[in-house]
Amino acid sequence: MILQPHPERPSHWGMAFAVSSALHAGVFVYAFGLVPWQAGAPPPPVSFPEISISNIVFEEQPQEQLTPETLPEAAPEPSAQAEPEPETLDPVAPAAETPGAEPEEIAAAEPEPETLTAEPEPERLAAVSPAQLNPITPEEGTVLQGNRTLPTQPERITPVSPSAGTATQTTATRVAPVEVIPRTQTQTSLAPPAPPPTPEQLQLVELIERIRNRLGDPCLVALPQSQGAQGNPLVVLVSDQDRTMATFAREVLNDPDLQVDQRSIVVDNRQCAALDFARARPSYPSFKVPLRLQASLINSGNELRGSIDNVAGFYTSLLLVDDNGVVQDLRRFVRFESGRAAFEVPVTRDGAARDTSQLLIAIATQGRPATVSNLAGRLAADFFPALEAEIGRGAIMAVVPFDLR
Repeated sequence: MILQPHPERPSHWGMAFAVSSALHAGVFVYAFGLVPWQAGAPPPPVSFPEISISNIVFEEQPQEQLTPETLPEAAPEPSAQAEPEPETLDPVAPAAETPGAEPEEIAAAEPEPETLTAEPEPERLAAVSPAQLNPITPEEGTVLQGNRTLPTQPERITPVSPSAGTATQTTATRVAPVEVIPRTQTQTSLAPPAPPPTPEQLQLVELIERIRNRLGDPCLVALPQSQGAQGNPLVVLVSDQDRTMATFAREVLNDPDLQVDQRSIVVDNRQCAALDFARARPSYPSFKVPLRLQASLINSGNELRGSIDNVAGFYTSLLLVDDNGVVQDLRRFVRFESGRAAFEVPVTRDGAARDTSQLLIAIATQGRPATVSNLAGRLAADFFPALEAEIGRGAIMAVVPFDLR
């Protein structure tokens, strides 16, 4: 016999049946996925349009092309194959000495030779027969000149008074001038003439001149961009004030004869020192350092990738001026090869996204600036005035804005 202090009631069986039914129903619903238990899928990320921005490198005065008319006339060079053969001159040897004859007999070079003697009493020299002329080797100590053998110490020869009725005629061996046959000049590969400038290039030249004539706006740079033959030139305005960019566009870019597209990018006022430094370069707004980015919109945690050209022989500094105005040295992320530099910089935003953009600056100098070593990590207001005092205006540079989300 079992003691049951609380006897079972019908309500207990009903409650047990209800709990069992609810449990089995829940297992059935979960097993067949009749109710979505997972959390809702997150909304797709907001996509921003990709804007490729790079500084323009425009040569305003191309080098003069060489044409056949501008090439200097080169002196004709004798050809080794076309040189005429020189006349063969028989060496002249002194005739055999006869007893009692003191002076040497000299062969005549012309039909009517000049009669010369070294004795006070003149004596007519007889012409030497060609049969008596035998080529001999010059004696040691003689110098060969032309077709005559001259002694090292020439004897003094006194002129002989001509006999009456005899006309003395001094003749010298005539050497016919050798005509130089010019060597056939090889066709040198001349650079083809530069094509005429396109209408877009002419617009860029006028646009650059207009921007250079307007340098008084503080904390503003205007970066002209080429959009190819399909579109008008683009001007990227970078400043800390929308009003400043609107005024510049109205007074400089608002011309019906010059169709220009424009885009405005806002930066923090703590980055203004970097913009003023860029605007003070002599080549502004056409910088001499091509700086390009693969993308101008970078998500936090990704890499900022790009390239720098035309820096062979220079020390290249890559600087990042963030929207807090802090200058960071990115040299350790740069790889150099064949006069070209490539970089991959991991970037991460600390805090919420902002509407202001970052500034990427490349500077090419003769050596590493001490300012980069000493003031990296400081504000732009402290960094760029010191850099200006150190390197002056001779350094070449480029600046490109980009967004970090």
